[in-house]
Amino acid sequence: MVDIGATRYNICKGCEHFNNILKICNICNCFLPVKTKLKSSSCPDNPPKWIAVNVVDEHKCGSCNH
Repeated sequence: MVDIGATRYNICKGCEHFNNILKICNICNCFLPVKTKLKSSSCPDNPPKWIAVNVVDEHKCGSCNH
Protein backbone atom coordinates (compact mmCIF):
# COMPACT_ATOMS: atom_id res chain seq x y z
CA MET A 1 0.00 0.00 0.00
CA VAL A 2 1.27 3.47 -0.91
CA ASP A 3 1.87 5.90 1.96
CA ILE A 4 0.02 8.93 0.61
CA GLY A 5 1.39 11.23 3.31
CA ALA A 6 5.01 10.38 2.53
CA THR A 7 4.42 10.68 -1.22
CA ARG A 8 2.81 14.10 -0.86
CA TYR A 9 5.44 15.33 1.61
CA ASN A 10 8.22 14.36 -0.79
CA ILE A 11 6.48 16.35 -3.53
CA CYS A 12 6.26 19.33 -1.17
CA LYS A 13 9.94 19.10 -0.23
CA GLY A 14 10.81 19.60 -3.91
CA CYS A 15 8.50 22.60 -4.31
CA GLU A 16 9.70 26.21 -4.48
CA HIS A 17 7.02 27.15 -1.90
CA PHE A 18 8.35 24.72 0.75
CA ASN A 19 9.90 26.36 3.82
CA ASN A 20 12.53 23.84 4.88
CA ILE A 21 13.15 25.44 8.27
CA LEU A 22 9.52 25.62 9.45
CA LYS A 23 8.26 22.68 7.30
CA ILE A 24 5.36 24.83 6.05
CA CYS A 25 3.93 25.79 2.69
CA ASN A 26 4.59 29.45 1.90
CA ILE A 27 1.24 29.66 0.06
CA CYS A 28 -1.17 28.35 2.74
CA ASN A 29 1.18 28.39 5.77
CA CYS A 30 0.10 24.86 6.70
CA PHE A 31 2.45 22.55 8.63
CA LEU A 32 3.14 19.99 5.91
CA PRO A 33 4.09 16.93 7.98
CA VAL A 34 0.43 16.97 9.12
CA LYS A 35 -1.39 18.41 6.09
CA THR A 36 0.09 15.87 3.68
CA LYS A 37 -1.35 13.00 5.76
CA LEU A 38 -4.92 14.33 5.60
CA LYS A 39 -6.60 12.59 2.68
CA SER A 40 -9.15 15.40 2.30
CA SER A 41 -6.46 18.08 1.90
CA SER A 42 -4.98 19.31 -1.36
CA CYS A 43 -2.03 21.36 -2.55
CA PRO A 44 -2.88 25.10 -2.74
CA ASP A 45 -0.63 25.76 -5.74
CA ASN A 46 -2.17 26.50 -9.14
CA PRO A 47 -2.19 23.94 -10.60
CA PRO A 48 -2.05 21.74 -7.49
CA LYS A 49 0.85 19.32 -7.23
CA TRP A 50 -1.42 16.79 -5.44
CA ILE A 51 -5.15 16.60 -4.81
CA ALA A 52 -7.59 15.34 -2.18
CA VAL A 53 -8.48 11.68 -2.16
CA ASN A 54 -12.11 10.57 -2.06
CA VAL A 55 -12.68 9.40 1.52
CA VAL A 56 -16.28 8.21 1.10
CA ASP A 57 -16.91 4.70 2.46
CA GLU A 58 -13.49 4.52 4.06
CA HIS A 59 -14.87 3.70 7.52
CA LYS A 60 -16.04 0.08 7.55
CA CYS A 61 -15.89 -1.23 11.08
CA GLY A 62 -19.18 -3.10 10.70
CA SER A 63 -20.62 -1.97 14.01
CA CYS A 64 -21.92 1.46 13.07
CA ASN A 65 -23.40 3.42 10.17
CA HIS A 66 -20.43 5.76 9.60
